[in-house]
Amino acid sequence: MNQADNMAMGEAAAERRRGAWLAGGLLFAGLLATALVAWYERADADAAAKAEFDFTCSEIRGKILSRLSAYGQVLHGGAAFFESAEAVTRPQWRRFVERQELGTRFAGIQGLGFARLISRRQLAQHVLEIRAEGFPAYQVSPAGERELYSAIIYLEPFRDRNLRAFGYDMLSEPVRREAMERARDQDTAALSGKVVLVQETGNEVQAGTLMYVPVYQAGMPIATVAQRRAAIRGWVYSPYRMADLLRGILGGWDLENNGRIRLEVYDGERVVPENLLYDSRSAGDRQTGSAPRLNSQEQVVSAGRRWTLRFTAAGSRAATAGYGKVWLVAFGGTGASLLLAWLLFDLLNARVMARQLSNREEELRTMAEAMPQIVWIARPDGWNIFLNKLWMDYTGLTLEESLGHAWVKAVHPDDQGMAMEAWQKARAEHGIYSIEGRLRRADGVYRWWLVRAVPLLDAAGNILKWYGTCTDIHDLKMSQKEREEMQSQLNQSQKMETVGQLAGGVAHDFNNLLTAIIGYGGFLMKDLAEGDAKREDVKEILTAAERAAGLTKQLLAFSRKQILKTETVDLNSIVWGIGKMLRRLIGEDIKLETRYAPSPCHVQIDIGQIEQMIVNLAVNARDAMPKGGTLVLATAHMDAGEDFVLKHPAFSPGPLVCLTLKDTGCGMTDNTKEHLFEPFFTTKEKGRGSGLGLSTVFGIVKQSGGEIEVESAPDRGTTFNIYLPHFIATAVNREEAKDTGGDTLLPGSETVLLVEDEESLRRLGERLLRMSGYTVISAANGAEALEVMERHGKTVDLLLTDVVMPGMSGRELSTELWRRKLVHRTLFMSGYTDEAISKHGVLEPGLAFIYKPFTVEALSRKLREVLDGPADKAKP
Repeated sequence: MNQADNMAMGEAAAERRRGAWLAGGLLFAGLLATALVAWYERADADAAAKAEFDFTCSEIRGKILSRLSAYGQVLHGGAAFFESAEAVTRPQWRRFVERQELGTRFAGIQGLGFARLISRRQLAQHVLEIRAEGFPAYQVSPAGERELYSAIIYLEPFRDRNLRAFGYDMLSEPVRREAMERARDQDTAALSGKVVLVQETGNEVQAGTLMYVPVYQAGMPIATVAQRRAAIRGWVYSPYRMADLLRGILGGWDLENNGRIRLEVYDGERVVPENLLYDSRSAGDRQTGSAPRLNSQEQVVSAGRRWTLRFTAAGSRAATAGYGKVWLVAFGGTGASLLLAWLLFDLLNARVMARQLSNREEELRTMAEAMPQIVWIARPDGWNIFLNKLWMDYTGLTLEESLGHAWVKAVHPDDQGMAMEAWQKARAEHGIYSIEGRLRRADGVYRWWLVRAVPLLDAAGNILKWYGTCTDIHDLKMSQKEREEMQSQLNQSQKMETVGQLAGGVAHDFNNLLTAIIGYGGFLMKDLAEGDAKREDVKEILTAAERAAGLTKQLLAFSRKQILKTETVDLNSIVWGIGKMLRRLIGEDIKLETRYAPSPCHVQIDIGQIEQMIVNLAVNARDAMPKGGTLVLATAHMDAGEDFVLKHPAFSPGPLVCLTLKDTGCGMTDNTKEHLFEPFFTTKEKGRGSGLGLSTVFGIVKQSGGEIEVESAPDRGTTFNIYLPHFIATAVNREEAKDTGGDTLLPGSETVLLVEDEESLRRLGERLLRMSGYTVISAANGAEALEVMERHGKTVDLLLTDVVMPGMSGRELSTELWRRKLVHRTLFMSGYTDEAISKHGVLEPGLAFIYKPFTVEALSRKLREVLDGPADKAKP
């Protein structure tokens, strides 16, 4: 910092200090004057508020007394009506009450009624009389024997809540009884204490009270208390729900008052909660109300009952009502003082602030240039007015080429629509603008960027400017995509593995059943003469069983639990050899093109399985091109690089062989591709496919150590790419071994230990072996076989055992018998492979194995092959 800067800062500080002192002095004088005027105004407001409060209290007290007196007059009129007539009927009473116009003249009154005095001996007759009037369920309540009853027989209006009071004996309740007896003895209106009316239904229960006027027998003397008690006939009365009553008397005063003054009415002189009859405030306001500034407590006496009225004026509300001028002076004077002081201070510091603002803008510009993100500023309509240097460095555009709306030229064409749509949405909602899009680098390469901006709003909520940044997220985006692809592959792999385990288990049990069907069917065929008509039936059974065996082989191929006979072959020769068959299979409307890698494509596979795989894919391609098309079958060499290995973790970097089948058919949707390799999934019409073709292809590829990929879209055809490890070896010439065994059982005289947990298969094996001349020892499981051999005590020539058995497996049994020197050779049999005798479906060297289901002839030939061959080819 140089000397000029120090001087400028010193002058600015001195100027601020002078301005602060002047503004402070002006503020102090203004606040002092404001305080004096406000104090005088407050005194006047307090006096006016007190006068208004006292007037309101007196007015309310007068209204309550006046209305209660009017209610008493109405009741006296009702009593006179009863005394003037020998009997008053229910319709007569209803007309009398209707003429009083209670709803308009006396709002808040619950009703007008008559309670008849009944002696105990008159009770039964009374009930019968009332029931005869059309009230069959009438009862005097509460039940119980008493000397006197006072049943309510008339109460108008006779509906809603008032129906609950019909027949009620008010003398049975002490508070009501006290008022009734006082009215009777004094021949005047009497107001009861606090009660809960029988009219209450349980919802919004209010405190209640009742007013009584006695009705005496006409012509009887009532000068003394004793005479009045003798002449009493009943009472004209009126029940009041206190909240309704007070609202009727005050005529909505509590609403117009807006809670400034609170009225509480208590029964008697004690101001305690149990005596509370009415409170103009709700329960919530009672909890949170502020301390009262004004209060008054007065008593009213009406109909022989004393009520205490307590008035309170809430602190802030009551004070505010009359303090408008006080607050105006206080806030106005304070505001004016602050405004003048602030204007003075602002004027003195305007030049300093302008200079500081200029310096700050320069600092922000320097900061924007130093940031690792692209920084930009735009007008409300998106017109760019600033871009930092990183934008120009990245895009290769000049500042003039980028300002305005020209920045869109750097956005990837596929992202421009999305970017503009998000921009319009952010402008309409005055919200944050945020997208992930691709921006073109100066060399033409597109990279992913996070583009984000926030609006600067004025006080009215209008956009002034947009401040935005662009952050390079390309590497993060690519890593995320790779993780998602790997997770998707893992999920698919786990799903297929689970389904494969199920399919393998089903195939194992099914193969045991098929072995029994084929075996016993073969015996039956041998027992039937050549001309026997039943031979055709048996042949159909065996044909169906063989087709079912083919189905289980497909399941095992999918589950990767079949035994593979792997050889190192040239994939080019496989494609060349299968070409003629494929041309016949796919028909004349489809053109088959074969393309070969320039050098041999050596892979280690089961030739039969790879041919089945090609056929399955070709059949699917044919069905996808009903109107003809082109099917391409190609082989190629490729190197598995880091990207490929990342996508296919089963491979290591190195040479691969790719087999491609590409058609020009109808293609498929993403949803179809997701389920493509699942067993029994098919898009073909019912009866045109088992749904196992592609699941079999999947299993063959996986068990051969390969991977399969599908590329397809509707109306764009389908391409299957199958990747297999490349083997550096010379392919062997392979000729299919011709089955020359015929259907003859080959004889033998050796001793064979047969171990099979399925009883039907064990009986089948025993029969076959004995028919061929072998001596047979059989057992249902490994433990039983060991016991049998211990008793036998001699070495047998061959152990014929199932691989998968409960308890001890066939491999474990064979090993134990070899250790005890009780067997020379072992022939394993199973409906599917497991790790006991194979590794990934490839039979371990030196093991002899026959695959279920098998014919009796095939088993006979395999027995002679093992017994006549070298011992090291049939070890445990």
